[in-house]
Amino acid sequence: MRTLEDTGRLVAYSLTAARRYTDRFERIRRRRDLLLAAEIQWELLPVLAYDTAEFAIAGNLEPAYEIAGDTFDYAVGRDRLTVTITDAIGHGLRAALLGGLAVTTMRNQRRAGADIIEQADEASAQLEKQFGEESYATGFLVQLDPATGTGIAVNAGHPPPLLLRAGHVRSLRVPPDIPLGIFPGTHYRPHRISMRTGDRLLFYSDGHHRGH
Repeated sequence: MRTLEDTGRLVAYSLTAARRYTDRFERIRRRRDLLLAAEIQWELLPVLAYDTAEFAIAGNLEPAYEIAGDTFDYAVGRDRLTVTITDAIGHGLRAALLGGLAVTTMRNQRRAGADIIEQADEASAQLEKQFGEESYATGFLVQLDPATGTGIAVNAGHPPPLLLRAGHVRSLRVPPDIPLGIFPGTHYRPHRISMRTGDRLLFYSDGHHRGH
């Protein structure tokens, strides 16, 4: 059984890596063609599942073939887990480009060592600069220390995650600020959060943001 488990892991890693140099497996698994907006957003996604002794994380986009501005991202560091979800206004290609700029800006800031407050501030600035204040994205960002479960959250006008704790479900209490990209010079507020062993967080998007 241990040999089979190791073989399964190696095959899974190989298939994931293969997406970088061949379209063969991607063509096989698709039942129909993706819209261009959906193609952009799927390419933005991280590995869809990750598991360690301290935590497990997984995500998906539904519907898979016609996506409208919704995306998520995460990054695992030595003492920092970052999780973000964004929902760009509108549908189609413009929404995909808006969401793509938000996610890529936050990644760029994160990889430069910025915390989620700086990531949200810069994403908001870039969206406003490139698209104008009538185009925006909501977002929810969480940064945790996996060893302690403590961290901070930023709510840029997005529905807060649902917290499952000891059999009870409630919304994570993080007051909303304005969405990303509406006003120049926006600075987001950090809110302290704390997770316990056995907790589960469900990040989600309502998927209904449309242009005026």
